[in-house]
Amino acid sequence: MTELRPPLDLAAQAFERRKAFVRYLKEGPPPRLRMLLGREGEDPRLSIVIPTAHEDRRGLLTQLLRQLQDQTEQRFEVILVQGDRRQGRAINTGAAVARGEILVTMDDDTRIGHPELLERILQAFASDPMIGIVGVANLPPPDAPWVVRRAMRELPRRSSPLVDRITDSDLAEHPCLAIRKDLFYRVGGEHEWIPRGLDPYLRREVRRAGYRVVVIPNAWIRTSDGRCAGQATGWW
Repeated sequence: MTELRPPLDLAAQAFERRKAFVRYLKEGPPPRLRMLLGREGEDPRLSIVIPTAHEDRRGLLTQLLRQLQDQTEQRFEVILVQGDRRQGRAINTGAAVARGEILVTMDDDTRIGHPELLERILQAFASDPMIGIVGVANLPPPDAPWVVRRAMRELPRRSSPLVDRITDSDLAEHPCLAIRKDLFYRVGGEHEWIPRGLDPYLRREVRRAGYRVVVIPNAWIRTSDGRCAGQATGWW
């Protein structure tokens, strides 16, 4: 990927621009922005927004960026929003300067499961104009201790299974969630008053606008969400 040198005031501009579409604003200091392009990202189809409170998240963010370089779909830009611990506000700030028609949110510890992930997301949107949000399966990391893998399978919403067809679902979540940018603006963006756990609000607003929320087949990520048990084992 190629890293751009954005204008010094781009973060402040983005922070201000988000006010044009965000319904529930929460004020605070502007974050820092880094912007990178895929190999064909000069005119991006997708804008990948990654909020991070840390510089590298123990190497996981660097790993995610390497995995993006291996994607079969390279018409994307990456917008790293650094230093804002309020997830919704960080995503809205990135979305305010996004150029792609599809926004994709990822966490800074998301692990992409396979090289066709972005390609399959675009194919899903092309298959039905009434799909508003696309999510993917979230599988437990194979290198996590067995107690973490078991907890992620058994505790609610710590992981989600693969599906074999496009499926309307409540399991489209921010570790890898794609939404049409114009729809994101129309529904008021993320709810900035909510510090974490934004998924139910965004899914509800998209459905109220008349669009589907789906999980797609043969597409998955893994997250390092071992908080539920990993703290006890030292893995998290």
